[in-house]
Amino acid sequence: RGLSFWIPAAYASAGADLLASLPAGSVTMREYCRPGWTFHSKGIWLYPPDSDKTFPRSSDRLPWATVCGSSNFSQRSSFRDLELSCFIETGEEELRKDMGKEVEALMGGDGDSDS
Repeated sequence: RGLSFWIPAAYASAGADLLASLPAGSVTMREYCRPGWTFHSKGIWLYPPDSDKTFPRSSDRLPWATVCGSSNFSQRSSFRDLELSCFIETGEEELRKDMGKEVEALMGGDGDSDS
C-alpha cells in the first residue's frame, strides 16, 4: 500500500497537534470513521461563539460562514491542477439553514430538521 497507508495516521496526528495548541474547547474536530471505508469529507463551518456543540441546532445557532472548494494546495496542485477555495459569509437565514443541514447530514443525521 506504500506511503498512502500512513496518510490517515499523519492527518490524525496533525489534527491532534493543532487541537493541543489551541485553548481547550475552542475548536471541535470530528473525524469520519466507518470500518472498511475510505470516504471522507472536509469542511469548515463557523458558528456564533455562544453555540453549543450539539445537533440539531436551533435557528439562532446556525453556521454563518463556510469554506468551499479544494484544500489540496500541494506541489502537484500548484503546477498540474486547478484548485480553488472560497469563503462564504452570510446572514441570510435560508442559506444558514442549508449549511446547518449539510453539517447535520455529515454528522450522521438526515439533515432535514428545521429545528
